[in-house]
Amino acid sequence: MDQISFPFGEYKVEVKDSRLHGKGLFASSSIKEGEVFAPARLGDMRTPAGRYINHAILPNAVMFMEESGDVYVRAIRDIKGKLGGQIGEEILVDYYTTFLNTREKTCQLQ
Repeated sequence: MDQISFPFGEYKVEVKDSRLHGKGLFASSSIKEGEVFAPARLGDMRTPAGRYINHAILPNAVMFMEESGDVYVRAIRDIKGKLGGQIGEEILVDYYTTFLNTREKTCQLQ
């Protein structure tokens, strides 16, 4: 009930079956370290990034909240996209860090 599609535009991610848990978000194109590549929450609604990103102790991305209250996903290292018919790397965040970064309306870049 709280999910919306990505806003109009092109995104370097896609939802696929995950080996970790149900569905996951995967890189469809290479994503560079530091790149903000998808919205996770816009207003009170989750996007596919906010719904399908899975947890890892050693994540490759982080979620952060902007002053507006919207939440975005940023790569904390290079993430491999699709290559030669192989699916790209799964986008993973640490849920605890995400919880801390999305409770206050400040642009935190941990």
